[in-house]
Amino acid sequence: MRSKVIVIGLSLLGASAPVMAQDIEFRPGTGVSAQEMSPADDGAVNEIAAKMADPQMQDRIATAVETMTRTVMDMPVGPLIDSIEKARPGTVKRNIPHDATLADIADRDADALPEKLGEGSRQMLSMAGSLAQVMAAMMPEFERMGRAMEESFKAAKTQARNARN
Repeated sequence: MRSKVIVIGLSLLGASAPVMAQDIEFRPGTGVSAQEMSPADDGAVNEIAAKMADPQMQDRIATAVETMTRTVMDMPVGPLIDSIEKARPGTVKRNIPHDATLADIADRDADALPEKLGEGSRQMLSMAGSLAQVMAAMMPEFERMGRAMEESFKAAKTQARNARN
């Protein structure tokens, strides 16, 4: 049961990621090398990374995650269990009251789950901000590698064509 609660929590945590990611736009040829990049760089990615590192932003996201988790944990599972039993009789092995909530059937640590996920979202935002900065610094190298691969494929294709003739 603990794994089910964790899966629900992770999906709630994942729901907050698009909120932060919607402002990130990667454009070919616009990256900077790691040597050129500084923490004071005011590029879009670093701006997002700074927002992710902002304790107030982290608290807002954590509060949203905690609220969503509490809402999901208060969701009645009786109707869902009834539907499962109608579709596949004998599937539900436990006798679960019709008015039970997800929190009622979760393990004993379920009460702490909203706070744990809230704290996890703070950590995730901090790590994601750092990752965004690293990825921005690596973009020129990825672009160079992509161009080199494209040239290599073109050369191999030309070589194969010449070998057929």
